[in-house]
Amino acid sequence: MILVFQVQPILIISNQVIEDVAIELTESVLSPDSEKVSYVVARYIGANSQKLDCSKVDVHSYKSGNESGGVFEIFVSGQPIDVFCDLSTDGGGWTVFQRRMDGSVDFFRNHSEYVNGFGNTNEEHWLGLNLLYKILQTAETFQLRIDMEDWDGVKKFAEYSRFDIGAPENDFPLNISGYSGTAGDSLAVQNGHKFTTKDHDVDASIRNCAIAFKGAWWYEKCHASNLNGIYYEGGPHASYADGVNWYHWKGVNYSLKFVEMKIKPIV
Repeated sequence: MILVFQVQPILIISNQVIEDVAIELTESVLSPDSEKVSYVVARYIGANSQKLDCSKVDVHSYKSGNESGGVFEIFVSGQPIDVFCDLSTDGGGWTVFQRRMDGSVDFFRNHSEYVNGFGNTNEEHWLGLNLLYKILQTAETFQLRIDMEDWDGVKKFAEYSRFDIGAPENDFPLNISGYSGTAGDSLAVQNGHKFTTKDHDVDASIRNCAIAFKGAWWYEKCHASNLNGIYYEGGPHASYADGVNWYHWKGVNYSLKFVEMKIKPIV
């Protein structure tokens, strides 16, 4: 005999994700009043209806780090994913999708790697365009914050009240607006443009901007920011615009020491 426990359809704070759950447990394994039945149902509901990004995680549930930030598990399209959550900056709730901090990870990578992600979630990494796109589908509007630090310890930031990227089949075009902050707006020129890598040239230039500037980005022809460029230690570099550059703060011959890009939904 098979016991079937039906859970009604759950709308997951999204325009497109509706899940029907049917859990089948054999009587020989679990009894109807088993605590495990309740646990399985509760875990599914809790994971999939709440932990869609870092604004919805339990601050005590970190895998590494602490209650101010660290690696947490969220669910993307029903699958568990480890992400780094910043739970302290500007109200917390930020899901980090890019970090540069010590040059330990090579960011001059191909299209497949930028689509799927790379690096160490605790340290330098790129979450992946596919995962970023899926997370952005779970709320009407997300905001973007970019925290930056130079080699003298000066910190600045850029924030955008609306951030989105287009679908994979359209090469993830950037959609931003509503700048505020202290670093200047070096992302506006990239707005509306597709994501180019060294082996996937979809920028507006006659050359491949990713090859020319040793990065991967929403290049126009080519950029005022290049946060996936070469990590030059010390800051100033003689080569033109191929570092971790943010033009409206440090120009195109200064590579930043620290950069972190992160998103959270506007409630």
